[in-house]
Amino acid sequence: HRAKTITVVLPYMPYSRQDKPTFLKREATLASLFADQLRVAGVDIVLTYHPHTMALDGFYEPSMKFVALSGIDLFIRLFEPFKGRKDVMAVCTDAGGAKFTVHFAKAMDLTYAITSKFRDSHGKADLLGVVGDVEGKRIALVTDDETVTGTSILKTVETLHDRYGIDETHVAISHAKVDGDHLDGFRRASVECGLKALH
Repeated sequence: HRAKTITVVLPYMPYSRQDKPTFLKREATLASLFADQLRVAGVDIVLTYHPHTMALDGFYEPSMKFVALSGIDLFIRLFEPFKGRKDVMAVCTDAGGAKFTVHFAKAMDLTYAITSKFRDSHGKADLLGVVGDVEGKRIALVTDDETVTGTSILKTVETLHDRYGIDETHVAISHAKVDGDHLDGFRRASVECGLKALH
């Protein structure tokens, strides 16, 4: 007998960063190809956790139901002790995560800030600045959906510490795919820039 419905559970959505070509670069939209493969396989429902962009649902709907769980509930539980504190702010590592950070900050009764970054042709992130009210803040809660090298997070932590005088930074990442070659940056940030926790 054949199953009436097929549900695919993806704790991590592959190719979720490849949903559109990068500016001035030839790049395949592998997120679309992946969705097409699931469609051909007869999948009815796709359930995933905190994808890089919610624009992915356009590759699935209406032929497949696309359900993406947000990491916001987990982050709220992780950072419960900081709720409502006036010396704490929520920070996102780029404008793409701004909407998530705003919702997270409101749920936590905190103010928020958004970092502005530029990524060069080699993919290296350079932080341009922080937009938001950082005055009187001592602790930053930095959230991100995923990281491989940690560059954006570490630039954020360093800038908050060196330029804005933030004493402590606590980081939460939905999908931390950092390998051993990039762990030294986090160790250095814990010694030099006030990185206290990495979830």
